[in-house]
Amino acid sequence: AGIPMKWAVNAGAIIALGMEKSAITHKMAPKISGVDYPLLDLGISGEHLVLQAEELGFGTCWIGWIKPKEVRRIVGWSRSIEPVSLITVGWPSSEDRKSRPRLSMEEITRWI
Repeated sequence: AGIPMKWAVNAGAIIALGMEKSAITHKMAPKISGVDYPLLDLGISGEHLVLQAEELGFGTCWIGWIKPKEVRRIVGWSRSIEPVSLITVGWPSSEDRKSRPRLSMEEITRWI
């Protein structure tokens, strides 16, 4: 939207995430429950995609700063679909491919 992301053109794929905004349940649920379930569901599905890509050795970058109208035009979506974010998927640079030690569960979790 404000900062050109020229590196993104080198990604093997750019996946657009969007949500149907015309469904009555998508309009009513946030007003009744205070939770935007379609947006929550979109985040869950996008994170599954990112985790699976990592498992397969790909690198990803979740891009939330987008121009929704431009994304809608490029992808060819109707006005009833709201573009929310993009996820680039591709091979990490050779620097990023270097093996990094994994932290133990004890180092990354805290039980309360």
